[in-house]
Amino acid sequence: MKKIIRRFNPHLLLALAIALIYHGSMGFFTFKRTYDAYVHIFFGDHYARSWFDPWDYRWYTGFPLTSYPPGSQQSIALLSPFIGLQNGFIVVMTFSIIFVTIGVYRFSKLWVSEEAAGYAALLVVFASGIAETIHVFGQLPTMFSLGFLLNAIPYVRHWLDEGDLRSLLYAWALNAATTAGHHVTTLFGAIFFIAPLIAGAIIDQFRRALPDEPPQRPAHVTRKNLRPLVIRRLRRIVPIVTRAAIYGVGLIFALVIVVLPYWLYSKNDPITQVPIPHASRDSFIVNTAAGLVFFIIPWGLTLFLLPYTFYKGLTTKAWPIALSLAVCFFLGTGGTTPIPKMVLGGAYYILTLDRFTFWGTILSLPLLGEFVVSLRHRGLAKYIREQLGDFTWRTIQMVLLVGYMVFSMFITNLTQFRKFEPEPIDDQPILNFIAKDQHSKWRFLTLGFGDQMAWLSAQTTAQTVDGNYHSARRLPELTSTPVERLEGAKFRGIPGIGSLQQFLAVPEKYNLKFVFSNDEFYDPLLYFSGWHRLQRLENGIMVWQREDIPPIPEVIPREQIPVYQELLWGLLPMTTIFLALILLFLELSSDYVSNLVTYLGINKIFKRLHIPKLSLQRRVTSPTEAISPTAPVLQRALRIPMLNIPRLSLPTLSFATYPAGWGLKTWALKVWKNFDNRLLKMSQLKKQTPENPAVRPFFMHGVSHPIGLDVHDVTYNHFKIQPGWVLV
Repeated sequence: MKKIIRRFNPHLLLALAIALIYHGSMGFFTFKRTYDAYVHIFFGDHYARSWFDPWDYRWYTGFPLTSYPPGSQQSIALLSPFIGLQNGFIVVMTFSIIFVTIGVYRFSKLWVSEEAAGYAALLVVFASGIAETIHVFGQLPTMFSLGFLLNAIPYVRHWLDEGDLRSLLYAWALNAATTAGHHVTTLFGAIFFIAPLIAGAIIDQFRRALPDEPPQRPAHVTRKNLRPLVIRRLRRIVPIVTRAAIYGVGLIFALVIVVLPYWLYSKNDPITQVPIPHASRDSFIVNTAAGLVFFIIPWGLTLFLLPYTFYKGLTTKAWPIALSLAVCFFLGTGGTTPIPKMVLGGAYYILTLDRFTFWGTILSLPLLGEFVVSLRHRGLAKYIREQLGDFTWRTIQMVLLVGYMVFSMFITNLTQFRKFEPEPIDDQPILNFIAKDQHSKWRFLTLGFGDQMAWLSAQTTAQTVDGNYHSARRLPELTSTPVERLEGAKFRGIPGIGSLQQFLAVPEKYNLKFVFSNDEFYDPLLYFSGWHRLQRLENGIMVWQREDIPPIPEVIPREQIPVYQELLWGLLPMTTIFLALILLFLELSSDYVSNLVTYLGINKIFKRLHIPKLSLQRRVTSPTEAISPTAPVLQRALRIPMLNIPRLSLPTLSFATYPAGWGLKTWALKVWKNFDNRLLKMSQLKKQTPENPAVRPFFMHGVSHPIGLDVHDVTYNHFKIQPGWVLV
């Protein structure tokens, strides 16, 4: 078991354990006070009640659920029969943060060292932006889709470098799952995460000479040699540009097809309502509270380290994500600078700009991981220890560590100190009232409930004229005013009160008979609009009633969509999610599961039962599992093990030059392919495959093993052969 554990990065293992314990446990105490948790729980309740019906009558006199990608909400619905809606939300959110942690680690390895990637995984667990997104905003789709996006990116890079078709299919599958969770993450993720990756890959290939290129390079570029030089450079990048184009076509296809009913809905019924103000678009100098919530808190202590991240990024191969980080930083400034409005155009009034700050914090993590490495035992550590001494060096590390963790914990519990929602309301008396005397035949309205109105709706089939997803509403009384919810109309001043008054003055138009009020501010408006108090419930909620209101008609108008769209909406998103998870699990855990099966002795049972296909044999994916990233170059030697095979001679080995940039797996397969066939029988050769060469039984540990300072040194499969390495 220890050998299996050693195969993982220890920092990643620690990060996953902390994420599970920290965010998983805190979620039980914080989700009820977040902005959006109950909204996604309500959507999950709809899918649990009617999976294939994309229409819900309970809000806005009816609205289409094809207005929001369903992946995360349908995941809640699948879990709800076993653990309930609320626990389902917590489990899916906990899965999301664990998945994001793995994704950050894998994404970081593309830009920085293995050690720095491990620290990036630890940093994301305590990132204040993550804490705010989970425990203050409750933005499940953002976290859910981000995990799939980050885990797709390594496969994109492998496809670009190696042209491996399997990596391309894996990348597309994970991109499709990203879209199922949130299409905006796929759309902007392609710009801020994938585009920098493609740019970096093209530049790397542009600088790498092809094997058939002449070794001589002209000292000066002249008119005579300009054309050959241009052709030489183009030959280097044509394959990778072609692969990028192929990947891009599949990405667009996944973005469109997975949530096709959403795009058709947006085309046929576009959003025409008055823009709803959002504090992330305000000037943070004027509205300092907005600056605190949407800028200072997400960045946290990272804000002080941004100069280092830009310096480190722009001076290394990570320059593409440093530029992407800069763009996200400025777009996240809202109305403080004119840049977001200039860049986004009309989308400026639709998008919430704090999402760019959130993505910026994720992009900064690989470079922050390098900062930790430098502070621990590289340049910064050396400088501080030489100039200020060991005590100061250790003090700085401790202050940063404690400050980073304490600030994260403070943000996690922010809603305990700063109330964003009304006090918790006991919904049972309201549900009892709705259930008796056929009160559910009329619509109701809540006032002063905050986001708890969504949880009330999730527990009943009764309908309300209000709702908590303003992008889907179509009532003119709502779309013509900048009011997000009627129940919080007072926070929008005269426009908000005016919008509410339209419903209270002519309630018969909407079959609105009951108002559940948790805010006495609205009492005068209700009274002078002809409403009267009916009773005060046990939970303190006042019930207002209007007489002579007709009940809801038996048949309510609704928008119909073709049956094929209903089937697509009910089947395709979750299918892509399950497919992506299965593929990712098989890819990441095949070696580890095989070792675990061997450790537990299960493979012996399979063999005794004569079930060879079920026997999980270890798949060798590289000539070694490891090469130390810290060992000297000359110590990174790969030695072919000695053979003890009677009457067989070792094949003759000769020196060869292997191009820099080859993966260790590629090198291993080349060595296997060139082994002397005298070691094998013809029957064995006929059964071999590229991934399972016939020589494998003789080299069960690969064709080589790393040696270094500790003899059995450590490396990882993503390592590329570098100039100066010795392979023997």
